Amino acid sequence: MKRGEVPEHIAKKPRRQCQKDLDARWTKKGGQSYYGYKNHVKVDAASKFIETFTVTDAAVHDSQPVEELFGSHLSVHVE
Repeated sequence: MKRGEVPEHIAKKPRRQCQKDLDARWTKKGGQSYYGYKNHVKVDAASKFIETFTVTDAAVHDSQPVEELFGSHLSVHVE
C-alpha cells in the first residue's frame, strides 16, 4: 500500500478493500509518524477568512502547493 498498490490478500476481499484509504500516505514529523492528509490554507491576514485551500496526502512537503495557493502573488506572511 505504501507504493500505491493493493496487496493481493486485500484485493481478494472487496469488503476489506473498501475500508482501506489507498490515497493517504505516511509522513514523519518530529520523530512521530502520521498517516493521512494535510490541509494547505491561504488566509487573508486582515479578515482572517480562508481565501483558498487544497488537500494533499501527508507525504507532500508544505512548500509544494504554494504556487497553487498563491499563484503569482508569492508574498508570504508567517506568524
